[in-house]
Amino acid sequence: MKKRISDTDIILFEELTETALREEDGTAFIGFLMQREDLARRFAGSPGLTDRTVAERLFEKEMLVIQRLEEERMKLLVEMDIYSQGRRAIRSYGPKYPLPPPVSFIDHKK
Repeated sequence: MKKRISDTDIILFEELTETALREEDGTAFIGFLMQREDLARRFAGSPGLTDRTVAERLFEKEMLVIQRLEEERMKLLVEMDIYSQGRRAIRSYGPKYPLPPPVSFIDHKK
């Protein structure tokens, strides 16, 4: 028989979610979401929530998490594009032959 979700697990999960959503930095946001991973696995293996209002509240917060993840993904794609354009610009201005041609010491005068 699967174990029921405890109220403390629900509260901890909700607090981690709210903390992640309040976080400005994308790396910290992802870090807080990763801390929820163990709890999410336990939730997936349990029979379910009995309180409908708690389930609705968690669902609404998860929708906000999904929106924020999409925003972070778009920021990352923009940063990757900027980096890629910079790399292309550096490559296009680089010399093909970095060393000058060697000076000829042989005199071809006859």
